Amino acid sequence: GRWCLADFGISRYAEATTAPDTRKYAKTPPYAAPEQWHGDRATSATDVYALGIVAYELLAGKLPFAGPEIPDYREQHLEDTPETIHGVPLKLQSLIAECLYKAPEARPRPQNLLARLQDSVQAGSDAANRLQQANALEVQRRAEASRQESVAKSDAERRSELLQAADRSLDLVAELLNDQILSNAPASERTNPSSHLSHWSWSLNEAKLSVSPSRMAEPQSHEDTFKPPFEIIAYSDITLHITPARHGYEGRSHSLWYCDAQEKGKFRWYETAFMIILLAPHEMNRIDPFALEPGRKACIALSPGMDENQVAWPFTPIDQGDEEDFLDRWIGWFATGAQGLLSRPRKMPEQPTKGSWRHAHSG
Repeated sequence: GRWCLADFGISRYAEATTAPDTRKYAKTPPYAAPEQWHGDRATSATDVYALGIVAYELLAGKLPFAGPEIPDYREQHLEDTPETIHGVPLKLQSLIAECLYKAPEARPRPQNLLARLQDSVQAGSDAANRLQQANALEVQRRAEASRQESVAKSDAERRSELLQAADRSLDLVAELLNDQILSNAPASERTNPSSHLSHWSWSLNEAKLSVSPSRMAEPQSHEDTFKPPFEIIAYSDITLHITPARHGYEGRSHSLWYCDAQEKGKFRWYETAFMIILLAPHEMNRIDPFALEPGRKACIALSPGMDENQVAWPFTPIDQGDEEDFLDRWIGWFATGAQGLLSRPRKMPEQPTKGSWRHAHSG
């Protein structure tokens, strides 16, 4: 004749057990707090969040976050703010909103929840009601601030995971390039300037081919004046240096960007390059075409307007099964450079570039 709570161990993992992560990832998606989605330790604040979900569901007749799939629940719990519940006392409305703060430390303490619940249904004076309205606005402001912090944390974790994937993928491409060079030109000399696997260079006669280590790209904000039309996680470059030929030509360099250049949310390594249009007054570049970091100059080159810097090579995927053309192209240029025959491209772009990357408004 009494309600009992069973299997209590599933709600919080015990650090004292032989497996420190016991039940760490056990959660019910519609009710799981943001810290659970981050893989952090559950605390009493996690229970307060779940209480807020249940209270919202009881009063609104629906869940604050509708899912329906697990990835949807994750994004909603980490980044969304539920709709305001109407037709309930302001004190209760504010209390539930506080329980659903993204930051655990900002939620109400369990010790004062019962007292606040009992007080929230008590009728107040006109002055008290006006003060409750002001309090509700402040609760909404804090909820939005908490949401923005959660979004930033979630995005930082996402970019960190993508950066690790970028490093692994570039290492694999560099390994394949190394195998091609050493199997076809065993007399070439290889150096590894750093412990980074992909930071390699190969020398043969007067030609030197090098791949720089991947570097993290700075995340772009909405306030940035110049930003790329897609998201860039990491960048590198591949460069072929030769002994200066007539007119001072010293080789070519292409940018390698880990980004979602062609399909939103699909990240991989792309090769591209840049040039200076002939109408711009300048001395001939010694390296042509050339690589650019994903900064102001590159972003302007990717924009619809005209600028002296323009894209000289179409965005071309080079990993995830598309390595062959990239490898063949660069060992071919390496061979040409080693024979002293590499020259400045007769025309640029050497291949059509239009449509090889998506614009900001496209998917």
